[in-house]
Amino acid sequence: VAAGAQTALLTGLRRVRALATLTVGAATVSAAIGVTALLVAGPAGIVPFVIAAPVASFVLGIAYVRRIPHAARARIDRGALRREWCVLATLGLAFTVAGAATTAGQLAARTLIQHEMGPFALGQFQAAWLISITYINFVLQAMTTDFYPRLSAVFDDKQEVNRVVNDQAEIALMLAAPILLGMMALAPWVTYLLYSNAFAATPVILQWQILGDALKIASWPLGYLILASGDGRTFMMVEIAAIAVFILVIRFGLRMVGLEATGIAVLAMYLFYLPLVYMVARHKTGFQWQRGVVIKAAVLAAALVTTFFAAGRSPMLGAIVGMVLATAFGVAAVRLIGDALPGAVNRLIAIFRSRKAS
Repeated sequence: VAAGAQTALLTGLRRVRALATLTVGAATVSAAIGVTALLVAGPAGIVPFVIAAPVASFVLGIAYVRRIPHAARARIDRGALRREWCVLATLGLAFTVAGAATTAGQLAARTLIQHEMGPFALGQFQAAWLISITYINFVLQAMTTDFYPRLSAVFDDKQEVNRVVNDQAEIALMLAAPILLGMMALAPWVTYLLYSNAFAATPVILQWQILGDALKIASWPLGYLILASGDGRTFMMVEIAAIAVFILVIRFGLRMVGLEATGIAVLAMYLFYLPLVYMVARHKTGFQWQRGVVIKAAVLAAALVTTFFAAGRSPMLGAIVGMVLATAFGVAAVRLIGDALPGAVNRLIAIFRSRKAS
């Protein structure tokens, strides 16, 4: 909690460079301490391993928070502070209820799988789920750091809000596209590398989930638009409705198509969630997707579906098709965000373009 308070302050002040350095530094230090403790002390090193991450984050966070200029530490009168607390408590309560409902829904899904198909099937689903949330959160959390404070700051200007959400959606889709396609292409090998060849059903579940993850990325900026509006009740209801769809598809799908239904349920959930949050966003700010975002999303969807069916015919064919498409999207993503990249990378892009022109 103490470390979280520090990162919250850095996030609110949009000190992205400090946050990035803090995150990498804390992860490196905690990994070194934790692994060393396990190697030296064996099972007794588990406790140092567990506490290394929050301790490293807190200690390093002190150094970065102390660098904030005193002018940024503005004093607020108690009345204004109480009003802000009330707003945060209301929104936080809705956010907590939504999170609790999502967790309960995931527990219900796992219970259904356990009862219908046994612990082996549950392990297959859990393996796919962990891979999915790990790589997708890597993309989304990195962008959330700057996006949510920036969106909240301009929310009174509806036109600017819509522009920011469209820009973020475009960047999110382009940055995530190579990862989605690469994971779709290499799902059997990734599963074997992270687990074992006993998880034979996991790749197919994961591939269905990746189709849903593409929709999740498209809907993600719209969910934050609802949060930035301060409408916690709507956000809560939308999240609960989505997890209900997830549970229902698993409930009836397990008997119809077997374990594959667990991956299909993720896709169904976001097929329901995306139009729902779009309608809410349109009601609040008159939001509309820009043509460029729609085109990029459609091209990515076509690429993912193509790779999915190619992998269904042959894992090797899926790997070849998916990696070719992932490379193409990677080049397009670099060109899209080239102006925001460090100078060294920009020089490499310039060299590449000059050689291509010649």
